[in-house]
Amino acid sequence: MAHVIEVPHAGDAAFPGPLRLRTWLQTYPNEAAGINETWIREHRGASATAEGTAQWRQFIEAAGQQPDLLFCRVVRSEAEIVGFLCGRRDEVVSLGPLYLLNEAQGQGVGGRMTNELFTWAGSSPIRLCACGSPNTTSERSTSTSATDSRPQASERPGEENCQMCA
Repeated sequence: MAHVIEVPHAGDAAFPGPLRLRTWLQTYPNEAAGINETWIREHRGASATAEGTAQWRQFIEAAGQQPDLLFCRVVRSEAEIVGFLCGRRDEVVSLGPLYLLNEAQGQGVGGRMTNELFTWAGSSPIRLCACGSPNTTSERSTSTSATDSRPQASERPGEENCQMCA
């Protein structure tokens, strides 16, 4: 099945929040850790609400108006959005959130989206968003050295400050 990566439009704002929740439900349940469907819906379900949709609409519209500062791409499989990647440029470029449904994984789509973000970022340093929100103060910093192109990560706490995760 063909996957098309493109810039989202305001009408796509209803999809990232529920997709994020669906991805969490597919990927992260762990009864031993206390992460079950109820926990996921309580802690990650806010972005699938009307308020979450409004926040996504605001981000998507802002990204369209300021494409040099905000990055957002969606992955379509026919008419369905099956993934997305966002980023923002401040002192450094923040990568994330990145979500891709199980059925779209293993086909190179995540790598293609990430490569688009890397192209957009140019030579700017990149950090990973730890909580999965384009509107966050919680990041995972990454840097690359001239001798080692792999990101070196160091986490900083603060997920509770994330506007999309709250």
